[in-house]
Amino acid sequence: MNESHEITSLEQLRAMADMLRLQIIDLLKERAMTVTQVAGLLNIAPAKMHYHVHELERVGLLRLVKTQEKGGVLEKYYEAIARELSVSKALLLSVPPDESLAAISFWFDQLKDDFQRAFRSALEKKDDQLSLMLGHSHLYLTAQEQKELAKQIAELLKPYEQKRNIEGEKRTATILICYPPEVPPRLDTSGDAIIMDETCMVGVAHFSRADLLKALSEGKRLRIKVVGVCQFADDITSELADRAVEQFSLIGKLHAPSPIKAILQKKQ
Repeated sequence: MNESHEITSLEQLRAMADMLRLQIIDLLKERAMTVTQVAGLLNIAPAKMHYHVHELERVGLLRLVKTQEKGGVLEKYYEAIARELSVSKALLLSVPPDESLAAISFWFDQLKDDFQRAFRSALEKKDDQLSLMLGHSHLYLTAQEQKELAKQIAELLKPYEQKRNIEGEKRTATILICYPPEVPPRLDTSGDAIIMDETCMVGVAHFSRADLLKALSEGKRLRIKVVGVCQFADDITSELADRAVEQFSLIGKLHAPSPIKAILQKKQ
């Protein structure tokens, strides 16, 4: 298996615009498997899995690495073409805008459905830990700094990309998206710009006095959206919460002093 592969054909790009196929590639990065083995891990009918594996092999994203006979049946083992896949910038620029947008929309719809299924399952199981994360933050980066950050994140993730067979370990989908938002700052009544720092979190969100003071020192006000548990430290004053929090939305449980709860209720 190669360490990296750059996608330069529209055919390969189209083949990857499917969450199930991305899951197949991820599994076959770990080790070579048969179609039946992959189908079992993903709880998909083998006939359906055969189609997707065949398509990925046809465009060169999977390859046959071994065959062996077992019980009169010829077993075929496949692996991913590389551990890391990237898309050529030249290819992205050459694809018609409408087709690119349609592919991205299709991918995001699948991602949303996949996350919602996991979230619904966690709620039905009454999982107090909520082993899901959905965060949002604004960073101020140059193009070079963004590249360096991506490398740093990739290095942080590497130790967890292979199974370690430890207690509590489970496959976890991880998505990283960076983009420059085209949202103008709001203006207050005096005409001064107010920079909004939006925090969206699924799971447990904790806000300390230092967090709120830091936002204010940077000229920001917080828009907080939490699904799960939200905690505010006991040393946060009502006046500080009122100044630092612009908007508050919570689906779940709030742990905060009573005066802070009263302030946050007004921000909903």
